[in-house]
Amino acid sequence: MWIHSIISYSVIAYFSTSTTSHQLWSSIEERFSRASSTHCIQLCTKLLSLTQGNKSIPSLINEIKSLSDQLAAAGELISDKELVVVTLKALNSDYIPFATAMRHRNPPVTCVELYNNLLSEETVISERHKTTFETSDAKAFVAHRGNFRGGYNNYRGNSSRGIGYNAGRYPNPHIFSRFTSGRGYSSAPEKESC
Repeated sequence: MWIHSIISYSVIAYFSTSTTSHQLWSSIEERFSRASSTHCIQLCTKLLSLTQGNKSIPSLINEIKSLSDQLAAAGELISDKELVVVTLKALNSDYIPFATAMRHRNPPVTCVELYNNLLSEETVISERHKTTFETSDAKAFVAHRGNFRGGYNNYRGNSSRGIGYNAGRYPNPHIFSRFTSGRGYSSAPEKESC
């Protein structure tokens, strides 16, 4: 009666044919052990395929902790060493030197030590990215400034020889002379020789 009273209405139909408490318990165990096994496989697959991507270290650690806790609740305990392996495997390429050092550490690193070291390493990598970004911006600015000055000098040199910007804008000298009269240029058009 106690077992019947706690079974939800959505599944009670599967156990209505049981005549004894032993049959009822065996039916429940058989049915839900399969579901529990499937759920554990799904959680393990998700844990092993986990990657950091753009997530921060605290977010990654929380996700790994959540999956390992769900597996523990389902009866599948994940050892400390397995959690270390899963965490190092999930890190992105910025942490490759760090992960290599942690794998070769003797004695092996524990989860608590790994998580603390990861938080420190995240700060170092963030500072490195910031410095690299600022350096690349400075190089781009210098390159852009050099191109601008080079183009400006070419413009001045070409205009002094009469083949610069003005020649391109007013290819006909007679048309150009009408717009520049009174500025040191002759207003009378020159005759072209045959």
